[in-house]
Amino acid sequence: MRNKKTMGPTTDTECRRNSLAEPRRDWNSRWGFGIRMMRRKPGALMISAGWTGRSALEVQRLARRSRCGDQIFLDRQSEYISTICNRLPRRRCQCTVLEFLELRRGREQSLASKCACKSNETDSQRIMKIGIMFPQTDIRADSGEIKEFVQAIERMGFNHVLAIEHVMGVNRASRPEWSAPYDSNSNFNEPFVFLSYVAGIAPALELATGILILPQRQTVLVAKQSACLDVMCNGRLRLGVGTGWNTVEYEALGMDFAKRANRFEEQIDLLRALWTKPTLSWNRPHHTITDAGISPLPLQRPIPLWLGGGGLPAGSPLWYSPANDKVIRRIARVADGWIPNWDPDEHGHAMMEKFREYCREFGRDPRDIGLEGRITLNQGGERQWMESLEAWRNIGATHVTLNTMLLNLHGAEQHLRRIEEFRRALPADALPNRGG
Repeated sequence: MRNKKTMGPTTDTECRRNSLAEPRRDWNSRWGFGIRMMRRKPGALMISAGWTGRSALEVQRLARRSRCGDQIFLDRQSEYISTICNRLPRRRCQCTVLEFLELRRGREQSLASKCACKSNETDSQRIMKIGIMFPQTDIRADSGEIKEFVQAIERMGFNHVLAIEHVMGVNRASRPEWSAPYDSNSNFNEPFVFLSYVAGIAPALELATGILILPQRQTVLVAKQSACLDVMCNGRLRLGVGTGWNTVEYEALGMDFAKRANRFEEQIDLLRALWTKPTLSWNRPHHTITDAGISPLPLQRPIPLWLGGGGLPAGSPLWYSPANDKVIRRIARVADGWIPNWDPDEHGHAMMEKFREYCREFGRDPRDIGLEGRITLNQGGERQWMESLEAWRNIGATHVTLNTMLLNLHGAEQHLRRIEEFRRALPADALPNRGG
């Protein structure tokens, strides 16, 4: 039932949960789209968007008008948003809260989410999310061993598990010049299948790809697979994508390696459209769709897209090239987050300055774009690991992923032992869900 004076929902559920004060009837209608915002007493912001079926992006834009410390109440009838607060500018303070009411199914669900940093904090004060790269090549293709590993890192309190991708590997016997670390003997679980399994056995973990080789895949199929996965994991998916380097895979999958960059740009736009619109028509060089759409749509609309590549390690002959510069500009223009290839050293700081400059050129705040660092747990020891962690914090990383792959570790037990060494060296508050 709707209140005729405020044109907002006034169900018993809402009144009970939002009983901070009588509402001030100052709905802001200039935003259009049927979305309405109402300020209650200081510390409360009511957003109603479900009545019009509008996208999460429109609600996120509205939510950015909230003040630091606001509680955000979201009443939705036809859509689901589970991570608005995570996608707000990270300069918002940590006490921002999202109350998520799912009314369509006749029951209440609530999700509290804290923004990543305070309005006046520096990069070094941000709370980084620490996760684990699944060591694809070193753990057998065995569901029991995979379950043992994933549930162990969940109990340790890590934030996410990240899956890298390779579809095919070459036969080194016929390619003696092959120098890449992966071949036909390297074990790689398909990311969507693997993460669907993880979603069912480790419900506290965020799921991420890092990276999915997007141009060698069918875009609509990726949109469908990721949307279904996002539903199955209750909106805990981050999709890391990139263009890749393996020409053998492109050939085997029937895609043109030389045209991957242009295809990639179009894929990003199309994915976001498919995730946020029930139907659409599309006629561009690489895709044609005539008034069609996917269902179900994801819970996150759109799913966060993190782009890999750009910023090659210092000393690489291409790190300063125009081609690499173009990649960084693309990331600054369209990405929700960046998964770079460099270390947080002097070279890394130079790359970040270039990235921030491009963000400002495109009218974006670089603090609104995530940054995922990577730490390889080699024999350097705990002191070196903590120094690397602090270096990533100082450079502005929002996420850090630990890598134990290709370190001559075999089986889940050896990898978990190395990860546990890292965990013991962490400060007590580094992993909010940390167990004993």
